[in-house]
Amino acid sequence: MLNRHLTNLTPHDINVRMANEDAFFTIAPTGVVARCDTEYNTVEQITAGGDVFNLRERYFNEPRNLPAPQENTLFIVSRIVAEAMANERDDLIFVDTTLRDEDNRIIGCEAFARWPHPSYRRGFVTVTASLTPEFWDEVKNGDASINDVEWEVEGDEE
Repeated sequence: MLNRHLTNLTPHDINVRMANEDAFFTIAPTGVVARCDTEYNTVEQITAGGDVFNLRERYFNEPRNLPAPQENTLFIVSRIVAEAMANERDDLIFVDTTLRDEDNRIIGCEAFARWPHPSYRRGFVTVTASLTPEFWDEVKNGDASINDVEWEVEGDEE
């Protein structure tokens, strides 16, 4: 297991249920949002049951606002940005295994994932940290930040 810093490059708070616990922690957005535009090209029209559907190829433009790789840092990005850079970057992760409330709204996730890349063997990432009640008191009082925690990443063999 490696210790990594997690940087949230989405516009949303990321609520993650800690491994083997019912507690959640929140990773706040940095204010920098990595985005990737897509372009489509219709390659075929498919007829099924009298209806016509387009079959399209999807192309990704170069993501914008994506920092260069940083040592011991994983960037939380949208699934589209991670997919666009899958063959080039192994430090981009996205929310996986979403958790929903009784109204089917997403309230968090259990883990992160990333697209297969030649530099690692497994694509599923479990993130954990040992956060004591005293630490949470410091966060509530403004004396500490959840963004300063060193997270342990399992499934990140190098």
